[in-house]
Amino acid sequence: MRANVSLPRVTCFFIALFLISNVCLDVIAFPPTVIDWVMAGAGVALIGLLLVNLAGAVFCSGKRMFHLLLAIFAALAFVGGITMSSLIGNAQARWFLKSGVHEYDQMVAKVIHEKSLLTSKVCPLDSIVGRSGVWGQTNEDGSVLITFAGIGTYMRSYRLYYSGNRMETRPDDTNIFYFPELPSNLYVRITNNWYVHLKD
Repeated sequence: MRANVSLPRVTCFFIALFLISNVCLDVIAFPPTVIDWVMAGAGVALIGLLLVNLAGAVFCSGKRMFHLLLAIFAALAFVGGITMSSLIGNAQARWFLKSGVHEYDQMVAKVIHEKSLLTSKVCPLDSIVGRSGVWGQTNEDGSVLITFAGIGTYMRSYRLYYSGNRMETRPDDTNIFYFPELPSNLYVRITNNWYVHLKD
């Protein structure tokens, strides 16, 4: 009986933890890494609770409805957390459009100023822009391609600055771009010459 009484509390605790951590990851532009771990742990716990309660619904004849309801709540919370992420949107994308683009444009300006150092082969630009994880190259048409990798877990998908016009759009979504020679690498246009890479 004590196990049955505590099961709703445990389920509610992990539902709240999962949903709150999801909201934090979507609302805070640079959340601490611990929130990723909390969300992942709470998600695994919810899946475990779902399975435990489904087993209870099958094997505990006197408490089938009780366990079934808890399993449904756990499943709804898991799906709801993922759906909520798409509804709230990406806090980093909002940060980039509001203020980050100015910081990145300054780094691009430094690279353009030192454009003579760029070649057709990708080379590191850390010493020019003053941060790690930046690579760049020039193209045959004179355009510049600069890749800004993530720092820690802050940027889950890297950003791309591209000043040329070789990118093509997908027929089903004109905001998704790709280079003809690499059609599997997809990018979403943020603004002007800025794109963000879509994770596989």
